[in-house]
Amino acid sequence: MSITTDYSTVADFVQLLDNMLASSNEAIADHAKTLVGPRTRGSTSNVGLDALPASTVVCPIEKLQKRYDKVDYSKLIEPGCRAFILLLQESNFEDWAADDDDCALDLRLGAESLLHVLQAGLTVTERSGAHGPELFVDRELAPSGLPRTTLITIILGEEAGQEVMFTWHPGLPWRPWNGHTVTKDTGVKLHNG
Repeated sequence: MSITTDYSTVADFVQLLDNMLASSNEAIADHAKTLVGPRTRGSTSNVGLDALPASTVVCPIEKLQKRYDKVDYSKLIEPGCRAFILLLQESNFEDWAADDDDCALDLRLGAESLLHVLQAGLTVTERSGAHGPELFVDRELAPSGLPRTTLITIILGEEAGQEVMFTWHPGLPWRPWNGHTVTKDTGVKLHNG
């Protein structure tokens, strides 16, 4: 199956999640449940995609390529998948402002490139994580201590002949560590959660 559906707003992705939740394929429906609501592990948020304004524009990652570090993020996406970026400008946060000046959306980076982690002087450790081998910084998960971001990545692919959302998370995509090859663009979790 070739993924050809056009997606341009948050509403399009929320509809995809709704379709997944209603799927007769139990594995797809169960996976969709993990993508509803706030992100609470890795990179975190206080709300889910469905809480964002439905008309918020989402772009294919290739359209935003030149804005970030001159890294070709599209090459970090697995073959057969597509990545989209939702870039929230500071002005978009006005509706989310809380009394204590914190953003109610509160997107926090839970992963960064190996290059950035090493440049920050952090020590990287390896382990077998829930989804396979991973690199991480051995410190407790404290979302309020993680760096803020105004960017969300959404990755789509195909499962059992259906178009699905594999993940969405605050921050840019990084190549998962396969247990063998490490590059400057390999993702490192910023905590041990």
